[in-house]
Amino acid sequence: MRIVELIFGRMSFSLSLKVPKRHQGKWLIVGGGAMVLSAAVVGHVVTRQACHQVAVLSQQMHQMQSRMDSIVRQQAELSETVTATRHAIELDRDKEWSHLIELVGAIAETRPAKLSNAQLIRRAMALIHRIREMNERQKEQDEAEMQSEMLERRNSNATQLQELMAKFISRNQRLHTAQEYELQMNLVGEMEYVMGELKNRVPNLPVPQGPTRIALTGHLVGPDPLFSLANYLELAVKKLQ
Repeated sequence: MRIVELIFGRMSFSLSLKVPKRHQGKWLIVGGGAMVLSAAVVGHVVTRQACHQVAVLSQQMHQMQSRMDSIVRQQAELSETVTATRHAIELDRDKEWSHLIELVGAIAETRPAKLSNAQLIRRAMALIHRIREMNERQKEQDEAEMQSEMLERRNSNATQLQELMAKFISRNQRLHTAQEYELQMNLVGEMEYVMGELKNRVPNLPVPQGPTRIALTGHLVGPDPLFSLANYLELAVKKLQ
């Protein structure tokens, strides 16, 4: 650029002079050559800058393409890993289901040894004892709840009694549900087995009625259903003896 400035400055200085006519043609040639040379130099500089910019952009595009290829490869690897993991989980689940089905089948085919009448009587009497213990325990729970309700009613006015009644009903329902749950979890399975054996061995066994029949299914309805159930089983055992 300094050369160009020097050339153009020299040309301006030369043109400001009065050149003889015999030398005007030579200066025109020199000036034209200088202009061509300046244009060539400027074009070279511009072209070089443009080539540099193109090279930088090309390098950036190459880096971006490399990153995109890397992301695509990672996604493909992740997809393969997820597919393999899912396949492994499905295989494990199928194995567990197959094992569970085989186990259930084995349990279904396994039959308990037949009890003698004496063994069934002992088992039934143990069941009757457990039923009566549960009955006594639940009676104590009911009495404690009733005493608590009576104590709270004594120190309450009419408005408070309405609120207490709703509270008592909710508490009684929860207690009843808990008692039924205890019966179902602890005794229903044993009651079904003993009753099935008694039906097969005791001729003309009376059919349980009302609260007793319902108690055999694990639900408590009516006054003293467990007491009635224990008496019914005891009567059936006496018939077996």
